[in-house]
Amino acid sequence: MFAWLPQFISGLGLLVMLSVCVAYIESLAAAGVRRVLHNVIIGSLFGIVIVLVMLKPIELPVGSTFDPRAGPAILAAVFGGPIGAIVAAAIGAAGRYYLIGGPVALGGAIGFLIYGAFGLLVMTVLRRRGLRLTPVTLAVIGALGSVAVLPAFFVSVDAATAIQIIRKAGLIFLANNIAGTVIIGLALEACRKYVQLRANLIKRQQEDAKLSLVARETTNSVIITDGDGHIEWVNEGFTRATGYTLAEAAGLKPGDLLQGPDTNPETVRLMSEALARGAGFDVEIVNYRKDGTPFWVEISCQAIQEPGQPKKFIAIENDITLRKKESERAEKAEQMLLMAIDSIDDGFVLFDRDDRLILANRKYKNFFPRGHDIIKPGVDFETILRASAEDNSYVIPGTSGRTQPASGDAAFEEHIQSRLAAHRAGGEMNQKLSDGRWLKLRERRTPEGGVVGLRIDITELKAAQEAAEAANLTKSEFLASMSHEIRTPMTGIMGMADLLLDEDLKPEWAARVRRIKGASAGLLRILNDILDLSKLDAGKMLVEEIAFEVRPLIDDVLSLTQQISQTSKIERIAISAQIDKAVPRTVRGDPARLRQILINLLGNAIKFTEHGSVTLHCGVGQSGDGLSFKVIDTGIGIKPEVLPNLFTAFTQADASISRTYQGTGLGLAICQRLVNLMNGSIGVESRFGEGSTFSVHLPFQALAENGAEGEGATAGPAAPVSRLKVLVVEDVEINRMIVEAMLAKNGHTAVLATNGAEAVDAVEAEDFDVILMDLRMPVMSGIEATRRIRQMPGSKAQIPIIALTADVVEGSREACKAVGIGGFVPKPIEVDALNQALRDAVAARRTDPVG
Repeated sequence: MFAWLPQFISGLGLLVMLSVCVAYIESLAAAGVRRVLHNVIIGSLFGIVIVLVMLKPIELPVGSTFDPRAGPAILAAVFGGPIGAIVAAAIGAAGRYYLIGGPVALGGAIGFLIYGAFGLLVMTVLRRRGLRLTPVTLAVIGALGSVAVLPAFFVSVDAATAIQIIRKAGLIFLANNIAGTVIIGLALEACRKYVQLRANLIKRQQEDAKLSLVARETTNSVIITDGDGHIEWVNEGFTRATGYTLAEAAGLKPGDLLQGPDTNPETVRLMSEALARGAGFDVEIVNYRKDGTPFWVEISCQAIQEPGQPKKFIAIENDITLRKKESERAEKAEQMLLMAIDSIDDGFVLFDRDDRLILANRKYKNFFPRGHDIIKPGVDFETILRASAEDNSYVIPGTSGRTQPASGDAAFEEHIQSRLAAHRAGGEMNQKLSDGRWLKLRERRTPEGGVVGLRIDITELKAAQEAAEAANLTKSEFLASMSHEIRTPMTGIMGMADLLLDEDLKPEWAARVRRIKGASAGLLRILNDILDLSKLDAGKMLVEEIAFEVRPLIDDVLSLTQQISQTSKIERIAISAQIDKAVPRTVRGDPARLRQILINLLGNAIKFTEHGSVTLHCGVGQSGDGLSFKVIDTGIGIKPEVLPNLFTAFTQADASISRTYQGTGLGLAICQRLVNLMNGSIGVESRFGEGSTFSVHLPFQALAENGAEGEGATAGPAAPVSRLKVLVVEDVEINRMIVEAMLAKNGHTAVLATNGAEAVDAVEAEDFDVILMDLRMPVMSGIEATRRIRQMPGSKAQIPIIALTADVVEGSREACKAVGIGGFVPKPIEVDALNQALRDAVAARRTDPVG
């Protein structure tokens, strides 16, 4: 009765074996080929299974066969996608049509195409809904596939025959397809799971091997304990680090084995609490080796639990002793640095690249006591700045400090933005605190983009500076007063001498008058030297850059030097000038300062030369630029030990020199400073008893021949000045007499006033062409008188006013110009200077009649 059963079981086994083979080959193909080729292989394998089951069906006792062809035909799409379905259906259709043949071959071939299409539909549904291939799912797929393929029965035969076949073999057909789909699907699924599990196992074994290698070879200590913390395993790194072997450590707790006197109890407590909760931890702790040596370790402990296994702990310990020592050294160095910074007398502050405060020492905070709460790490500079400005910790520039602009005002915001820009640029500035102290702020950018700053208390320095400025002002006022008091009588002496020399005097009387004038000129030179030195010390001496001719200037210097020198000296020594042909006709520079230098050097050379010669040589500099001057004499020379101090103010070779030749010792000091002011150089070579050579080099710029205009240039005769009505305002009677005589000599009419008030009254009463105004007078000064005249209506306010003053210090000219004085003639008054000032005033009024 069951004779067919062994054949059936054998057939099912063959089907299962074929399915396993398909699954295995499919897994191999999936690992080594691209997806398209993989799907072609899967489709081909399913097609072969279809052909094999068709060629060798299982005979059943009811006169039919077991032919599960639908299973592989449908599942080809599930496992091989559209490409697999197409390949499997094509192979199945070709096998049915060509290999099996028969009257219904065409219908069978079309049936395989329908199986393939149905398989694609099944694949889509499974993927979208995430369904798994269970026995029930596979049975439903087989049943629905059997229904879907029924139309193929009507292809090769008529409808009646088709219906008869379905009625007779329908159940067998349905059972075949369901059984085949379930068997093939389950076999493939089981095989795929097996292959996947094996791949996972191999991967896990490989990972375990790697982990074992790491645990074995790592320099870190690895400890595995049970759930109660008893050691189960340690690696070789643990043994190397502690000296304990696995045999010695097994069954003990790590703490009992490794902890000692310096182990932190708080850290031990945290570790114990974490283990009790079954949690991991990360700590740094002091452990002890087997030989008792302490060392620092960093422990990272984690709980681990394999499925079905009790919980364990794995700890990895890293020896950080060296790092701890370096950290301690760094912390000590940092503390020492912070203590050093905190102990300096200056305020120190450091901001990062985002302008956030990193560090501020105690001194810095003490400078801004109201901002202590805000000066903390992390606060940006703008916040600190605004807080300091708002609580008036410092005086905002341009304010008195008592009434400062409030936060939000335009002036306040302008100050904040200006200070921020200066802070970010780096530099220096002074800042006044609200308590009256002064700070110098120095800020520099760091390589990382931050800002490091110092706050230096310069209160004493500022006070000293203000005292020095006050003293300098006092000195300037004293010099101005001294100049005025000396020049005023000198004006009378030298003016009277000039008037007397214009008379027809006997030769001996004329010589005496010239001696009076020469002595006065000597006193005036001393006064000028003192004033020049004062200007140079104060940095108020300015140099000009104008064009001038070299040769006429040298001729003027020789002529003037001979005029002011003693007649006996002029007769005993030869004074000459030598000018090289290479010297340009015209140069650009300061002729007045050059003349002063050369006159000083020539005057010294003549003073210290009793016999022989004094020569002024002019040439081009060694490198072809600028002018070189040498004053060569055959005088007494200079001792070598004196040369280093020769250009020091108030210094002479020795006391006997001063007694014999007289002088203040200022001349050479002034020459050196004037040369330095013009970016030149000065030096001396001398042999005691043989003479000296003073050399000066000045970087004057040579000008083209046709571009020479300026001092010393050839000019036509000065334009004559018509007869003028001049108001002379002077409080000293003798000076009024001299000026009146000078004016009368040139045909001018003088009206005299003794102070500024009389001058104002005179201008209101009469018309004048020019006013000569002294500055320092009783009742009303010349400055105030000028101011009132300039406020008069009409043309009277436009009368040219020339200052006649003994104030030749810095500031006199500016004061004159400020009130409307156009000319300036210093005392003692030179006739030529006075006439030139009158010409300039008249010419200026002609070209600018409205002033």
